[in-house]
Amino acid sequence: MYEKDLEVLPIFGGLAALLDVDELTALPGADFHYSKLLHAQQEIVLTGPVPASAEATVEGKVVAVADKGRSGMISMDSTISVAGALLATSRSTCFVQGEGGFGLTLVEPATKFPSSPQPAPVAVTQFAPYVQIR
Repeated sequence: MYEKDLEVLPIFGGLAALLDVDELTALPGADFHYSKLLHAQQEIVLTGPVPASAEATVEGKVVAVADKGRSGMISMDSTISVAGALLATSRSTCFVQGEGGFGLTLVEPATKFPSSPQPAPVAVTQFAPYVQIR
């Protein structure tokens, strides 16, 4: 099947960063199963158009680990490059269910991401709460 003028979605920057998620299991004491991961936050900064086909290099590192009581929180920064040129930077944050209580918080200085523009909404819709009477 042929589709003309295909383009890569910007979310690719976040998906490619997941290739480096094995970095999480390199943490001392990180013996959790991936099914315990709960994606919490994603920031992606693209530096240019995403090519439809390319050989990319993904490098990532864990930049924060925090005890949240019943769960732990891990943040990773990743860079995605094509032919040595930076294509995207990404920060992923996830919770690890049932892996809290270790009493430690390690945080590296945060990468400065540019603030997002805050345009006025195009449309606002208000939904009435669903009520069922029996």
